[in-house]
Order: sequence, then structure tokens, then C-alpha cells
Amino acid sequence: MLESLDKNKVITSQKARNYLTGNLCRCTGYQSIINAMIGINRNDHISVKDTYDHIDVFEDLISHTRIPVSLSQHKHSFVAPIDIKTAVNEMTSEHIQVFAASTDLGVQHNKGQWQKQQVISLNLIESMHQIVTHSGHVAIGARVTMTALEEQLSGQYPEWVDFMHLFASPQIKNNGTLVGNIANGSPIGDHLPFLLAMDAELLIQNSQQQRLVNINDFYLGYREKDLVHNELITQVNIPLQRENCIIKMYKISQRRDLDISCVSAVFKMVFDANEELVEVAIALGGVAATALRLPGIEKQLLGVQREQIISSTESKKMAALIVQSIKPLSDVRGSAVFRQKLVGNLYLKYITELSGEMKYDDEVA
Repeated sequence: MLESLDKNKVITSQKARNYLTGNLCRCTGYQSIINAMIGINRNDHISVKDTYDHIDVFEDLISHTRIPVSLSQHKHSFVAPIDIKTAVNEMTSEHIQVFAASTDLGVQHNKGQWQKQQVISLNLIESMHQIVTHSGHVAIGARVTMTALEEQLSGQYPEWVDFMHLFASPQIKNNGTLVGNIANGSPIGDHLPFLLAMDAELLIQNSQQQRLVNINDFYLGYREKDLVHNELITQVNIPLQRENCIIKMYKISQRRDLDISCVSAVFKMVFDANEELVEVAIALGGVAATALRLPGIEKQLLGVQREQIISSTESKKMAALIVQSIKPLSDVRGSAVFRQKLVGNLYLKYITELSGEMKYDDEVA
């Protein structure tokens, strides 16, 4: 909120609502707080930045970020190295946890499920905070936050950035990381279907070597990953979207925003100049022990003309095949049958939107 005032000078109703996300105020209610925020006259107040942003304080803080940290007490330890080599050398035990924002580990600690805390933080490693665009992909460091993704990648991946608005409050996005979502390995991880559909690659490093792993090969089972205890995911490489890539992302949950998904889906299609499908990806979350792709369905779609794909008969046939290819479990968020129907309907929704976009493109052409 204070940061938004410094940057924008004026708080709109929507910005006020965004910055209240994640806060509960059942006594006062939200409207009076929103009204107060909108009514702030920036000229009547000295900004936090102007009050505390002294160059000597800033330089002192920066100097401390270049000093490695090592703390230990009894069975607990915390290490924050300043380079990757030291970080991977510290990965000596399967009990050591890599600490990013603690959006998951913090909950485990509060519930008493994480007692012997041995932690490595990547926060002081400068390269871990970087997003670098190359000729064919974007490289994202392990400590890059979701806020940074939103701010820097809207041009390269507009649909993905828009999709991020559906999950996590600003407070979480300011700390939560993409790699944390990947390493957590939840079958309903919000970012995973997009990364699977884009064939993102993970740069994994230990003290001896680096290796690249396609994220579609990374998940071996529920919470099981192609990652041993002395390895770190240091970077995610996401291929740039092709200019004619038509990608849509969907999330179904009991509440539209800030809720755990029941089912999530990403559909991606690329057609050539002859309107033949040359690239396709169908990635799903919440329908198996891991987020997954449907390579069998994708193979059947490749080479098909777009008019056939968007036809009512073909689209319904393909939706039925997709439903038959998944075997979800039932839980409190939805039954297996409900999830199957959702996925089938989401494919039909994608085809409907695909058809509309194509007709619009034809009219423009």
C-alpha cells in the first residue's frame, strides 16, 4: 500500500482492493478502509521513501547482502551463502531444506510438522534474482518472485501474467517464487500446467555438474522428483512463445481468486500458413498425482486442419477422448467424475475461444 502510493501518487479503488488482498477485517469491514485509502492526499504526507531512504542506510544494507550468513543452535541451522558453488556444497544431507519464501515451509512449521530445521537460503545470491531474455528463451533465477514475473514478463507471456492475477495476494507474490512452486511439486501447483505446456527446462546443479531437465520429465510421482538431496534447481528456462501461438489458461476453484484449484488446464496450439496444426500442448493440474501432459491426445491432433479441429463433431469427439484419458481422484474439492467433466468442458471452451479468435483474424486479414 505505502509502496503503491510512492510509485503511483494516487490510489484507485481497484488498487486499494488489491493491496487489501489477504487481510481479514471482519470488524471494520473493507469499504471504510477502501474509502480512506482512496481519500489519501499524497501532497499532505511525507512518503516512507523520503523519510527513511537515506543513502548511508541503503549502502549499509547493500554491504550486508554481500556477507554470507551461517547460524546454528542445537538441531537447527540456517545458511545463506552469496554464491551458487557454496550453496550446492552445503547440500550435504537429505534433511536440508532450500528456503525461498517459506510460503509452504512456514505453514509446516506452524503446524508442528517441521521440527528439525536445517535451512539453506538463496536470497543473497545475486544471480538467483535475475530474469534474462535470450534469443529463444527466458531464463528465470531460483529466487525470482511472482511479483517480478508479473512486472517483467507481460510482453513475452501476456496470458501467463494475466493468469497470475487469479492466485496469491500481493504479500505472497512479493516473496513466493516460481522455483518454489516447481520444487514443491504439488499436483495443483498453479504455474505447473503452463510450464509443462511450454516445455520449460530446469537447470539443476550439484557440486560437480549441471544438467538440464525438461519439466515434463521432472515429476516421477506424487511429490517425487528427479532431484537428489545434493542438487539445487538454480534456473528455469522457458521457451519464448511463437508469434502465432494461441494459448489459454483456466483455473477452476470454489472461489475465483486466491483459492486452491480443483482443476487447472492449459491448451496451446500453433498453426502454420496452411492452417495445419504443427504444435500442440494439453497440460492439466488436479487430475492425477502430478500435473501432466496428454501426449497421446496431442499426437492425434497434430497435422489436423484448424477447421476440422474447431468443428462441433471433432471438438466433442476430442473432448470425450480427453475425459477418457484421465483418472482423477475424488477429494473435498471435487469428485473424480466432476473433474473429468470439467476438463472436457474446458477443452470445448478453448475450442470456442479458438474459433472466435480465428474468425476475428480472418476478418482483419
